[in-house]
Amino acid sequence: MIAFLQNLDFADTMMLVVFPAFPIACWFIYLLLILRRNNPLVLSQQREVPWGVLDVLILIATMWLAKLVGQIVAVFLIAASEGIAIDAIDSTVAMRNANILLPCSIVFSILQLGLAVFFLKRFHHATFEDLGINRKSLGRDIGVGLVGSLMIIPVILMINIIIHMFLSEKYDHQVMVLIRHSMIFAGLSTVVVAPLVEEFHFRIFLQGWMQRIFRMDPTKKMRVIQGDARTEKMLVKKLKRESAERVPIWPIFLCSLIFAAMHSGQGAAPYALFVFSVFLGFLYRQTHSVVPCIVVHFVLNLWSFVALIYSLD
Repeated sequence: MIAFLQNLDFADTMMLVVFPAFPIACWFIYLLLILRRNNPLVLSQQREVPWGVLDVLILIATMWLAKLVGQIVAVFLIAASEGIAIDAIDSTVAMRNANILLPCSIVFSILQLGLAVFFLKRFHHATFEDLGINRKSLGRDIGVGLVGSLMIIPVILMINIIIHMFLSEKYDHQVMVLIRHSMIFAGLSTVVVAPLVEEFHFRIFLQGWMQRIFRMDPTKKMRVIQGDARTEKMLVKKLKRESAERVPIWPIFLCSLIFAAMHSGQGAAPYALFVFSVFLGFLYRQTHSVVPCIVVHFVLNLWSFVALIYSLD
């Protein structure tokens, strides 16, 4: 342990020694406010989101499909630019043409997100509140996100350092290569597009739907499982009445497991990102707003991107 501390560079020392002061102070103030019955993150009033499981599956699938289509289009453009056959394009050639690969990925990801929002508004009459955007509380939500960044990001960075130390996991991400060939587009993709796309899909579409299932009227649940006739006979005996105001905790953890699994193959990052996603899920559960989640995600990715730039040889 002593040898490990002696080998820390300036950035790691800041994260392990100085930065913890910020989250400790924020968490202390937050707990003090709770004890004084002045919780700034009291559970907000929210209604069930109008989309169902099929919609969620379609939206998540099209998120991955958009990335795939973006890569396919980029391959054709790279082949034309390099004057080579498509089957001659390998990862090295693709990374070298990051100025083509990344814009294609960005365009199709943003297009998919826009179409997803249009789909929910057009066919399910989703409101902006359903989609986690409340213009009346926009300023407050941004403030919650900034304070939340101070509370959780130093914790995530420390967790990441500790896990790397004990598990000897090497961080690996394609951004580390792409940034050498197209810093601007790599930054736009990592810092802006990724928080927008991921938070809407995991927090609004997926977690929002999971919370709807929990809060659904018991009769509706049993009719889906058993059918109408059997439900009428068994409902009184086997079900307890659920409060419409309850918002479950388990969707936070389930979404976080999926979110962490999506980042598998990046060394020890999935472990820290699971904790990170739990915090974001809690913010969404309490505020029913995607804005604080996007702000925190943006700040973390911005910090990571800047640190990655300074770590390059």
